[in-house]
Amino acid sequence: MSIRALCIVSVPHKDAATTIYYKRFPTCELRAKRIQGYVPLPSHKGLATALANCLDDTDLRSWREQVDQPLQLPAFELSTLEGTLWPFVFVEKEGLYFGCLPLVSLSPTERPDLVSLPEVTTALLAVEAVIEVLGTSITSLTATCAHLLQVEEYLSVAAPFGLLQFTQPSVVRDILRDKELSPPADGASKVPAWRPTAFHGKPVLRIQLREIVQSTQCERPDVSPTAEVTGILQVHAELECRELSVTVVSSESLSPALGLGVRLATHQGAQGAETWCIHMSPPPTHPVEAVRYSLPPSVAVPPILGLYSMRGDKRIDFLLQLKLQAGIKNVFQSLDVRIPFFNRGRIKKSSLMPSCGSVSLARDKCSLLWTIGQKFPASSQEVSLTGTVLFEEQPADMNPSTLCTGLTSYAQVEFCMMSRTLSGCSLDPKSVLVTPPVKFKLILGHHVESLEYRIWNKFGEVPFATPAVTAD
Repeated sequence: MSIRALCIVSVPHKDAATTIYYKRFPTCELRAKRIQGYVPLPSHKGLATALANCLDDTDLRSWREQVDQPLQLPAFELSTLEGTLWPFVFVEKEGLYFGCLPLVSLSPTERPDLVSLPEVTTALLAVEAVIEVLGTSITSLTATCAHLLQVEEYLSVAAPFGLLQFTQPSVVRDILRDKELSPPADGASKVPAWRPTAFHGKPVLRIQLREIVQSTQCERPDVSPTAEVTGILQVHAELECRELSVTVVSSESLSPALGLGVRLATHQGAQGAETWCIHMSPPPTHPVEAVRYSLPPSVAVPPILGLYSMRGDKRIDFLLQLKLQAGIKNVFQSLDVRIPFFNRGRIKKSSLMPSCGSVSLARDKCSLLWTIGQKFPASSQEVSLTGTVLFEEQPADMNPSTLCTGLTSYAQVEFCMMSRTLSGCSLDPKSVLVTPPVKFKLILGHHVESLEYRIWNKFGEVPFATPAVTAD
């Protein structure tokens, strides 16, 4: 894929936009001139002005009212004095706008979906790579900053003459360090574009099976507790090999989605169990998401059940109870609860009684943090927290929320369980094979972590709730 330009623009407000970095590729621009409806690239000042106008709320609203096509982020039309440039792909980071204009062979009126344009995806990868190259220097980046030389060095290798070849900064660093590309050991295999250099270091293979569970619960008869479980198989092959294969055993019939360069063969076992034989040829040296799957809603069960009741305004009384679901092993790496209070101001005083663990005031002084520990009490497998909280009179706009108003509030449970999965999926260490055979250190891992695991107040509204199913 070819790119016409890559830029970094600062837009503190509409009248103070400046171009910090602007890389144009003349060779690619000659090719762009042959496309019907060619629009030349703007100057440094013209680029900053055009981007500021597009980002201005007033101009953006009027522009959207006039166009026939919907706005497709992260790309939009960049209107210059000479015409319109599309698709201009951008990412906002630390107040700076990192943009890239890929070369697309389309007429000026064509606006296909972004998902149908691989050039947009690659341009986004190029922008993210530049952000990674700059690292923490982004916060103090200026037009005279020496760190911009790293971007020039990266683009000289990754995109010579505007032809983007590599998007991984680690690959570019290897090329700059080795100076010459190392040929394959057997002299016959082709060198993949995403891994042109041989790996140097201690061979290590890391395979992680991570499951993320989300839940919405409320102790009301009209709301059913829901859970969403998503699994991700991540592979990090820090070794030199042509092919990698690993087997995942699943107790449920799942529909896995594969990453790029991943092949999968499914074998049906006894009692509904499945075996996935996953092949990667060759595996990249950076961490990649090989497989992603979701547990069916009928099977997904929240591992922790909760009840949250809260009433009051400037003085509230609340009760929070958590219970471990039957069949879930009572061992956690961490188990905490965050209880935010919205639109009430800072907490002035509190009287709290946890059945176990400790409660502290968060740094923002608008939330409580309940640290339960690494397990529920063995006898009851339940914990509770009761308390009274008083808030300051002013200001009441601390920790504002348009969603959580009045009694609409929640408690968020944050936990991590190691060496297990909710789906029953497991990795077979004996099935891990690399070709050609090489000695390496194998690190396998399974864990479950929570994300937006929320227990909603029974006296408030419940957004995104699933109505309870009643028997006829």
